[in-house]
Amino acid sequence: MYQEVVKKMMEEKFPFMGVSRSISEYYDGYGYCVTVALFVIAIILWLISTAASQNENNALVKNISWTLAFGLLAWGIGELIFFFPFAAGITLLASAFIFISVFVPASNKN
Repeated sequence: MYQEVVKKMMEEKFPFMGVSRSISEYYDGYGYCVTVALFVIAIILWLISTAASQNENNALVKNISWTLAFGLLAWGIGELIFFFPFAAGITLLASAFIFISVFVPASNKN
């Protein structure tokens, strides 16, 4: 029975906004887009960590951190509601670490 459902998800295509795609193709595309989004978030966090460690643009670093923390919090809640707990746990953990980084003062190594 499960194989029939999977087969239908892969074979049956329907028109949507000018293209004809299967449910499977939409899920594949969603996965690729989420992967790119998470890589972009990781790179942004890497870049702002460098700026924060050099005490440059602290206001900008905090604003970006707040934005990412709340964005990941909303994303994690969405995953908890619509997907599965493991994905939500990882996203919510990332959000919590960003919130902590905003509140914990950086140590000066000078």
